[in-house]
Amino acid sequence: MAFDECPPTLANTNTARKAWRLTHRWLDRCVKHFDATPDRYGYTQNLFPIVRGSVFEDLRRKSAETIASYDSPWKCYWRLSVGEKSDGMYRITELCCDILPLINPAI
Repeated sequence: MAFDECPPTLANTNTARKAWRLTHRWLDRCVKHFDATPDRYGYTQNLFPIVRGSVFEDLRRKSAETIASYDSPWKCYWRLSVGEKSDGMYRITELCCDILPLINPAI
């Protein structure tokens, strides 16, 4: 997993935006390091970018679009804060799934 900042459940837009920006800055650094590091222990290593933005659709959409643009077969959308109501969780899940590419289960 790439480093990410997990805002509190009831974070306001500014707090969620700060976490979103920090997560994407860390992702850039993680990708650079990952790309410069050879596989280890006889296994292919993987890096999972994480979509951030709390329950704010605009932040989640931008984050999912950014994550989808990376050349990685793996994407990780799930990182909602703990404690959102299920309707918000399902709404954000649907939004992200509409943006992120499907993973080939044969990989």
